[in-house]
Amino acid sequence: MAAGVLAYEALSLPSVQYLARSAQGEWLVHPETPTGQLDATFALQVDLPSPPPSLPVRITAMREYQLRVNGTERPLVKPENWKVPVSEDLGPLLKSGPNEIRIYVANWTRPPALLVEGPPEVRTDSRWTVALPEKPEVGAVVAHRDESFLRDKPNRLRSSERADLYELALGVYLAFIAFALIPVRFKPWRKQDTVGDAGTPSRRKKWLTAAVCTTLFVGVVALEARNAWVFPPKRGFDPIQHFEYVEYVHEHREVPLADEGWEFQQPPLYYALAALVYEAFGADAAPEQARKAVQMLSPMFSAAVLVLAWILLRTLFPSHPRMQFLGFAFAALLPVRLYISPEITNELLSAFVIGGAVWLAAWQVHRGRARLIDALVLGIVCGLGLLSKYTALFVPLSLLALAGLRFLAGGTRSDTPRDATGRRSWPRTRQILWALMLTGTTFAISGWLYIRNYREYGNAFMAAWDPRSRFRIVQPPGYRSSNFLTSFGDFLWQDLGRTRHSSFWDGMYGSLWADTHGMFLNQGLADLQVAATLSLWLAILPMTAVVLGFGIALHHLITRQWDHPYFVLVMATTFMLASTLLFNLEQAFYSMMKAHWSLWLLPSASVFAALGLETMCQQAGWGRWLIYVDLVALWSLVAWLYWYRGPWVWN
Repeated sequence: MAAGVLAYEALSLPSVQYLARSAQGEWLVHPETPTGQLDATFALQVDLPSPPPSLPVRITAMREYQLRVNGTERPLVKPENWKVPVSEDLGPLLKSGPNEIRIYVANWTRPPALLVEGPPEVRTDSRWTVALPEKPEVGAVVAHRDESFLRDKPNRLRSSERADLYELALGVYLAFIAFALIPVRFKPWRKQDTVGDAGTPSRRKKWLTAAVCTTLFVGVVALEARNAWVFPPKRGFDPIQHFEYVEYVHEHREVPLADEGWEFQQPPLYYALAALVYEAFGADAAPEQARKAVQMLSPMFSAAVLVLAWILLRTLFPSHPRMQFLGFAFAALLPVRLYISPEITNELLSAFVIGGAVWLAAWQVHRGRARLIDALVLGIVCGLGLLSKYTALFVPLSLLALAGLRFLAGGTRSDTPRDATGRRSWPRTRQILWALMLTGTTFAISGWLYIRNYREYGNAFMAAWDPRSRFRIVQPPGYRSSNFLTSFGDFLWQDLGRTRHSSFWDGMYGSLWADTHGMFLNQGLADLQVAATLSLWLAILPMTAVVLGFGIALHHLITRQWDHPYFVLVMATTFMLASTLLFNLEQAFYSMMKAHWSLWLLPSASVFAALGLETMCQQAGWGRWLIYVDLVALWSLVAWLYWYRGPWVWN
């Protein structure tokens, strides 16, 4: 269903600037993708031995166009939906010898783009030129292939004299990952185990796992607290705008409207709490001290998210210390959490609150009850989640989907108490009441904000990029293409910053495992850039494990037991991935490639990592020690990289 929605929006909605692939022409744009340019003129010079009586073409322009052939100008075409091609016949306008075809394209949401489908003589390709107003004519380029921001920018590993050696090492590394993915049944020399079916671990093993994870937790918390203490409060992703929201709440004692400031469209929970901290530490009397106190909220909630991950792992894998360790190690060494935690931002509080809702939901499903008091508590947490970030909506949606399945299945569940007939069940009426309690409580806590947004702007989920907010963001490239959705791997050999442009998958992977936006790392330092690239390489294994673990959880739901804590984790993750992809289609700018928007999924990702890494360890046999080496090397690099080296200032 999610794929269908994405396809519909990309191919049909005029608001989504998606350039669909064509077999009879290429989408053309200006090579420099000028940020503020609204119009351009594309041109083709073509020699014809004799004028054809008819030369039908189909023109698709983003968003309107005017055709001019050999000086003859046709009326401006303003299609209702610019994605529907307009048929034109160039034959009557052509002549023997040289011909000039000029197509003026205007796009009020930037940038202008053109596709002409038809015979090879006139279809859009590298022969076309493009000119901006009062600018010289240059060769037009194929969209999302030849623009200046996509020019080759090899990283230091690719440009090194040892590039061949690095390539060989990468090949061996990928081969090992592939070997660890091969199921044991295809390795007759190995005994097959089942993930999650190991015997009872010894007390010594449990204590050792807890000790190692505690040591790792203390080290991570100390690193994040130290970074936040020395990190400039005005550095990061919109920290000034976030703090303006805090000051507004402090001064006015109310929640601002979305059009009163760049970050003012955010739900208010973090800013209300931050305003209280700001006042408690001096506010106007000691502004620098109070601002630093607000900044220290982020590492505190970052640590709390790690605690949630640990509790969830202990809940789902109580008899599997290695899975607990592997999942927790993944959560602890994730760079996106480390480089965002020193900032003044609402991301970490929302990650804790929404992640807490995910954990509570999984715990309740694991416990196997559907009491109304459980729905009430979940509704309160989900309501608080919706007061911290819009994406909290995906948690109650996942729970309502589960309640709907329980209703359709007659409430049966394998591990609930038996009724008088010997069948284990939940009454359908209980599922309806449970769903109503959850929905009603969630709405009672957070509904006022969304009602206000709808009344003021006609959009309950009001955001700064909505034109009604009076704020607009304009960045390259301004459109998306099939290459953006399907390519992956540029992070291996290209500069860190280029991953934001390469593709959705490169951009999100790069933002997850490295500071590709340069808000924390000084990417101009050669050693840091090489280390960050190596961390992207070493992260391939744990990231592969997460994808594998997601597949294992999904397979469990389909083939073994759908009424399982995995349901909430899988559904919430699917909703978030689909919405992030859709958002990047609608807001086609490089700054939208931010993995920290999904930090609330960290507890879920730790479970998937535990499933995937445990499976790979079993399938690798003695090779599991190489997995441990990879994780230790990755954590060492990450700890070294994200020890803040910038100016030790408070302002």
